Amino acid sequence: MLHGQRCREPLPGIAKINKASIAYADNKRRTIVTEIKEGRFDYAAHFPDSERAVNYSSAGSSNLKRTVKEGIDRWLEVQRALKASSTVVNYVSKAVHVDKKFGKARIGDISKSDIELFQVQLLKQGLAPKTVNDIFTVVRGVWGDAFGDGILKSNPLDRISNVGSDADQEHADPFSRDEIELIGKADPTRLSDSRMIQFNCWAGLSLSEIIALAVEDVDLDAGIVHVRRALVVGEFKVPKERSRVRAVELIDPALELMREIVAAAKPARCCRAMSQSNGWPGSSDMRTQRW
Repeated sequence: MLHGQRCREPLPGIAKINKASIAYADNKRRTIVTEIKEGRFDYAAHFPDSERAVNYSSAGSSNLKRTVKEGIDRWLEVQRALKASSTVVNYVSKAVHVDKKFGKARIGDISKSDIELFQVQLLKQGLAPKTVNDIFTVVRGVWGDAFGDGILKSNPLDRISNVGSDADQEHADPFSRDEIELIGKADPTRLSDSRMIQFNCWAGLSLSEIIALAVEDVDLDAGIVHVRRALVVGEFKVPKERSRVRAVELIDPALELMREIVAAAKPARCCRAMSQSNGWPGSSDMRTQRW
């Protein structure tokens, strides 16, 4: 009895009536009666092909029909509230691969081997192991939510490892001294860019760190630059790890280039000071001089 109605359902896989099948049916009914009393009965979970499953659908049974696209949207909504915008932008771009492959399929209908084949297909497309692992961050999030919501009895991603990096991809291939000199001579009209690239060949900052570097971060007398921030997808952010906030001692070639960079930045700083003293529009926002 459910909601005052008597429900009868055939049991799949029962070839003939005997003591074993009767005992199975009895155990099944006892389980269902107990779940009804405890308020956790899910009609579709026991009888997914029944027409009554739609009429007696609960949050749990409707969840069973959750598609991968719906799972992606749910997961991304949570990430937008918890993660930095630059991180979410990366997740959104990686989620496109998952949506393209599985979007319309129900999460519960996708097997572990389907997911493993997807991983292999991404590698065959020429994607780097790190990119594939980033895509699987989305996959792990969507399937983890499904498991937590009771859609899956087990999470197949618990038994699927990330792709290991190839030894060749971990091998560094720095510019030679001749190549560094050629960078400085490549385009005289983009001298500020070439100086920055040459400088970072010696300093070794990350791309986001060097873009965010400002004049006030430089101490030419001490030969040091202070790394305090990064610029990611147009947004300034502090480093994730405390160790990333640091002072970098410059070797002679880097210090020489930094002197040239700061000297080239001085005229712009002078213009900024004039705009502030004269109260030009927008001057209050020009607090940091970058190159």
